[in-house]
Amino acid sequence: MVFMTKESQEVSVNLRRTLIPIFIVTAIIIIAVVLLLQENIGGIVTALQNANYLFILLAFIIYFSSAFFWAARWRIGLFALGKNASMRNLFPIIWGSMFINNMTPLNRAGGDPIGRPYLLKKTSGIRFRMGFASVVAEQLFQIPVVLFLLAMGLILRVQMTANPGLVSIATVVISLSLAIVLVPFFILLFGKKEFSSKITGFLTKILKFFRREADPTKILKTVEDFRVSARKIINSKHNAAWMMGFSAALWILDLVRISLILYALGINISLPMLFLASTLPQIAGLVPLLPGGIGAVEVTMVSVFMWFGVSPVLALSATLIERSMSFVFSTLIGAGALSYLGIKIWTKS
Repeated sequence: MVFMTKESQEVSVNLRRTLIPIFIVTAIIIIAVVLLLQENIGGIVTALQNANYLFILLAFIIYFSSAFFWAARWRIGLFALGKNASMRNLFPIIWGSMFINNMTPLNRAGGDPIGRPYLLKKTSGIRFRMGFASVVAEQLFQIPVVLFLLAMGLILRVQMTANPGLVSIATVVISLSLAIVLVPFFILLFGKKEFSSKITGFLTKILKFFRREADPTKILKTVEDFRVSARKIINSKHNAAWMMGFSAALWILDLVRISLILYALGINISLPMLFLASTLPQIAGLVPLLPGGIGAVEVTMVSVFMWFGVSPVLALSATLIERSMSFVFSTLIGAGALSYLGIKIWTKS
């Protein structure tokens, strides 16, 4: 009889968890290839060959440069907590988190709230809970910008149609309501001490469900430190204004980048198409079990372009160029950044 040690069982479980996303990605890629074969492959190749590569190059440069704005916004949040992190350190962490985003289910769930604070702790010695609070608070400032662009895109799209559907109108109303209510709700939530106790009870139940040891006292202390740190960032009007400004700048850069891709293929551009092509695919990428949002992002982006009258061939071509930046390029640069950070951490230790 062969007995498995605890370590070997953990390796086996981790291996299965690693293989499942790989199998999912493989299946999605196979399905995508089959769907592409049903379209005019020759037309897609021709569209890519005739594209204006100067515009595409500019789009790549903008995508790379946006990481500076992302790092600067994060630095402001950390500064509000009394932590002075250098851009030289934050910039590769941003890229490293993009790699983690692309390799983990639920787009941006691995790289942003978990990966970034962990890398920050290892490279700068800033406590994980403070880094985590800075990332979460930073993301709160994206919510009104995303909802504004989404709502404006839907409103303008509805105005382009003679008979707007009830679904579109309902979506606009919901988006505007969320924009008005959601951010003040989070600010109020972080301001109450009851937030910490409720989150502690929730986390304790989850840990016990998975048969993990749970110390409510330690969990409460960690959550309360997180709440206080997040509250400091949100309450600082000066820092909040700067972070909101950087959030708006990031989305403007994304709109310009998508415009350059569409211009490169000779596609007529409209503001509602840009707004929805920038927001809806990223929201769709939050679907669980899809590493990097792969599959959901592509389908949503193609659907948005086709909704505005773009031919399937050009819609697929534009999506392929965009994902070569937001998935392939970011994965490659992110892998290099993680390697650099790994060497830096190893040397430091």
